[in-house]
Amino acid sequence: MIWTQGRRWLLRWALRDLAGRAPHISAIEATHHWPDGSVKWRAEIENRLFYEGIDLLLEFAYRGVDNFPAAWYGRLFGGAPADDDTITDLTGEPGGNGYAALTWTRNTTDWGAVTLVGSEKQTRGVKKTFGPATADWPTVTTFVLATASDGTAKLWARFTLPEPITVLAGEDLDVRPIGVVRGVTS
Repeated sequence: MIWTQGRRWLLRWALRDLAGRAPHISAIEATHHWPDGSVKWRAEIENRLFYEGIDLLLEFAYRGVDNFPAAWYGRLFGGAPADDDTITDLTGEPGGNGYAALTWTRNTTDWGAVTLVGSEKQTRGVKKTFGPATADWPTVTTFVLATASDGTAKLWARFTLPEPITVLAGEDLDVRPIGVVRGVTS
């Protein structure tokens, strides 16, 4: 128990960016549309890694455990997920009514080349769309990248939406994930 708590503290410290914020290595661009297609709101949101995501990264990078999925799954949930949550702790995922998890395959089709943008190295995923909703969805607060679209998923990262949203019938939500490493110098 002490080792686990100490390891988590060390990981949070080691993965924080130069400004001292929480661990994050990605972001999303999200756009919520009215039924007529006009923009309701648009935001770029930084992530916060789940402990399961940190474990996936460290196991792969340092122990040679090829545990990354063939694809990432974007899912919406309500509530306020915690760092140590697992998929069974999350609630409020919409069901039906035009909702389905989004999928980004780990390849050069769904993800662009790695480029230097200012002091960041980035790879941008293609934009994908939740919906349009065929009926109102329950209120959601969080976008999650996970390793599967079902109850077996490991959680990689979460992105708190700028406000709790209810996607109403006819509306949709576009999401573009961005893999980012900050503090890179050219």
